[in-house]
Amino acid sequence: PTASAAPDDWGVQRDPFDPKEIAIYKGILARNPHDNGALAKLLEKYRRYRTVDLLKEEYTKALAKSDDWATLVVLGHLYRKTGDDPRAMDAWNKAVAKKDTDALTWLAIGELHKVGGKNKEARTAYDKALAATAATQKDMRKKALRALADLALATNDIDAANAYFKQFLDLEPNNAQLWIERGDAMLQAGKRDVALESYAAAEKLLGSDPSRKIEVVARRGQALEQMGKEDEAVTEYRRAIKLAPAGYYLEIELTNRIIDIYRKKQARPALPAQYEPQGPEGS
Repeated sequence: PTASAAPDDWGVQRDPFDPKEIAIYKGILARNPHDNGALAKLLEKYRRYRTVDLLKEEYTKALAKSDDWATLVVLGHLYRKTGDDPRAMDAWNKAVAKKDTDALTWLAIGELHKVGGKNKEARTAYDKALAATAATQKDMRKKALRALADLALATNDIDAANAYFKQFLDLEPNNAQLWIERGDAMLQAGKRDVALESYAAAEKLLGSDPSRKIEVVARRGQALEQMGKEDEAVTEYRRAIKLAPAGYYLEIELTNRIIDIYRKKQARPALPAQYEPQGPEGS
């Protein structure tokens, strides 16, 4: 006689929602409520096999039993990821009230305020993140400092923005892009001497990137032109043109700037021959 499958095995399907696996992820979050990987796995499991509302309900019940910092942080992340920002803010405010040194939650609060257009509150939160003991970690300090610089610029607090940029650059002195961003921000704010210093530092770091170096030299020319130092501006514009490959888009733009400077100075006769219009129209 041939063996047949046991009837009890027919149609049996194992539930892919494994409580032991869920407990592992929740355990990770209990130790580090900012673990994005564990939270993502939980959300994936609940979205596929249960509901996210059930997950939030479980954490709410856990909070009722033990009003602890980690549960509040996780609940905040769950609310934020499901679009309930007011509840996320409430949970995170309660969390930092329990643990003022939680830099990551302060960063999250700062981001929520920033998105909501509450710049003053956002700066307070990012300052708290910066002051938190956990913020000795370089990545967290950089995130807070960059956000603070942007917020200071948004409220026209230029000196504070520059101070935040300086602190960031102390952490990353070889970051050419950051020097450029500081230069651009200071140039736009009218702090042209600081912009010039920033562009000079960036240029030294861009030896292997000629296209960006050309743009930085051109920006130096722009800063000098705005300062009324037109001869020095022309020198920088010419230097940028010399660095540019033939037909590079900036060559035409910078040539026109040089012509405009000579025109403003009413020194058209002194305009170098290479910038004079050619042909019958020029005559």
